[in-house]
Amino acid sequence: DRTYVSSSSGSDDEKDQLKATRSIADRSNFDKMKQEAAEFEQQLGESMSFQSHNAFAMNSFSTSLDGKSVGVIKDEWNDLVSDYVPEPVPKSVTAFFSDLGQKSLLFRKQDFVMENILEASELAYLAKQNGSGSSSSISPDVVLFDGPRGTGKTASLIQAVVNARASGWLVFYVSNGRHLMDGDGTYVAHSDEDGRVLWYDRPEYIANILDVFEKYHGKMLETIPLKRTAKIHEVNEAKTLLDLVKTVPVLMKKIDRNWENTPRLVGDVMSEVMEELKLVEEYPVMVAIDHINNLSGVSMFMAPRKRRIHCRAIRVAQPFVEFEALGKSIKNGLVVAAT
Repeated sequence: DRTYVSSSSGSDDEKDQLKATRSIADRSNFDKMKQEAAEFEQQLGESMSFQSHNAFAMNSFSTSLDGKSVGVIKDEWNDLVSDYVPEPVPKSVTAFFSDLGQKSLLFRKQDFVMENILEASELAYLAKQNGSGSSSSISPDVVLFDGPRGTGKTASLIQAVVNARASGWLVFYVSNGRHLMDGDGTYVAHSDEDGRVLWYDRPEYIANILDVFEKYHGKMLETIPLKRTAKIHEVNEAKTLLDLVKTVPVLMKKIDRNWENTPRLVGDVMSEVMEELKLVEEYPVMVAIDHINNLSGVSMFMAPRKRRIHCRAIRVAQPFVEFEALGKSIKNGLVVAAT
């Protein structure tokens, strides 16, 4: 039920139509934004048939693109990463740059499309803020970069994260879904009274990912009041999303003294953070997940009976496994994923 766009096709005129002319952050004229979004919807309607209004997928089939179909932005990778992406970049990208001998970005048709999708999502957010209702169906809940290995899916996802953060979005970025499942690090079973395992928690992974999230978005998180009443005693005093995130390092300091309960509490906080992100009204929200295809089937973690644990049993991964449902549940924003 997804529509696919190949990066290796399309005329120069189509690419010019899809190219964003300026960033969302620079736009202050709401009526003009509305008109531009309507024109973009017409362009999409003429070039492709939507079978689903909530899922939009783009295929990266080819990296052999000439100068007419790709813009090359040289030597900006370090600046982008240092300014907008504190999360660890997948080794496949850094290895590619090492082989290439320079750090350059390919800006291709799917990146033009992604910029316009961000603009349409921004328009939908502004429409809600101005009390004029939601925008049209060109603002999907989920965007998926799909295609063979080495075709630039990760680079396109990183550019989407950069563009969103540069435009004032709140972005929760899981830079490598493989690390959730690769068997490296601590995982702790949580069982019911009869000893049946309900799920596994990964406290160190959660602490690391929330630490980076806080370091980049701390000032924004401080302005977001909690919308839910968390049923976690340890966060009763939390008033903002920043307060909630900051409970994790406090809990981690106690983990050696309370190994039985602390991993579960850290997992509870992570689940509550994801629920709060769905309800954020103060900013548009993006949840970005790379290597989403690794969050299916079994993980590399082993259960006591030497059986590999299914991905759905790793609690921190559960929202991302159901990424389309996650996208639908985000009140003001979308999920962007790459395989």
